Amino acid sequence: MNKRKICIGGAQFGNPYGISNQTKKKISFYELNKIFKLIHYSKINYLDTAFDYDLSVSVKKINFNFNNINIITKIPYRYFKEKDYLEIIEKKLKKDLNKFKIKRFYGVLIHDFINFKKKDKNKIKNTLEYLIKKKLTKKIGLSIYHQKEFYNFREIIKPNIVQGPVNLFDNSMIKNNFLKFLEDEKIEFHARSIFLQGLLLMDPNNLPNYFVKWSKYFSHLKMWSLKNNISIYNASLLYVCSFKNIKKIIVGFQTCNQLGEFINFKSKKKISFDKIINFDYPKKLIKPYYWKTSEKK
Repeated sequence: MNKRKICIGGAQFGNPYGISNQTKKKISFYELNKIFKLIHYSKINYLDTAFDYDLSVSVKKINFNFNNINIITKIPYRYFKEKDYLEIIEKKLKKDLNKFKIKRFYGVLIHDFINFKKKDKNKIKNTLEYLIKKKLTKKIGLSIYHQKEFYNFREIIKPNIVQGPVNLFDNSMIKNNFLKFLEDEKIEFHARSIFLQGLLLMDPNNLPNYFVKWSKYFSHLKMWSLKNNISIYNASLLYVCSFKNIKKIIVGFQTCNQLGEFINFKSKKKISFDKIINFDYPKKLIKPYYWKTSEKK
């Protein structure tokens, strides 16, 4: 794996994360220290976090200098519904900067932009311009599920960074030469959810109840991987690495060994993904915001 492409996902460091994390246990501080020692040794210098990731306790207890790390954080769209949204956002960003002991973020993105309302356009534009002016961040952008979200955002302000899902079940970011368009616009694209929150790596017989009705897709993926003599893990990495205009690949880890395996990935196997990626997968399967809705019912 090209280490310059790796961006460490911080979601798992503060809370149990991912649909495949059935134990719901936090990473121990012992393991977390091992992970960050390997990050330092491997000279990986990008970290993805968010307002909703509870990293405060973890960051205090690990012995790590974040000065050489480019940290990207994300503002949930709901913050713009607050009356004093700008004050609240600025206060939170400054608190997090102090927590990491850094002067500014590499990027501040808006996520849950699928909930965008046109009446909030000026709020968003003024906030992001303010954050740049105050040097709280070097770059701005958004995290998306659909290309339409990007074009809505682009009408407000040009982003420097776009995060989006790229995996064997969800190639929505690949369609219509979207990645090439972003590259031509000098907009960084960072791929996330490359294992669909670990769902793709699960045994088809052990899927959470919500996904059982789509077990045929997982069984097909398993049979395809066996036929091509490649693990689903390696196939997922091979797929996302095949796109040269993906600048960063965001992945979270629960153990140091997982990070080591990711770093050491060097497969040059050439296979066709057509029989996997060309399915019309249901949105309720591949878009995690539907999963949250189902959990509330």
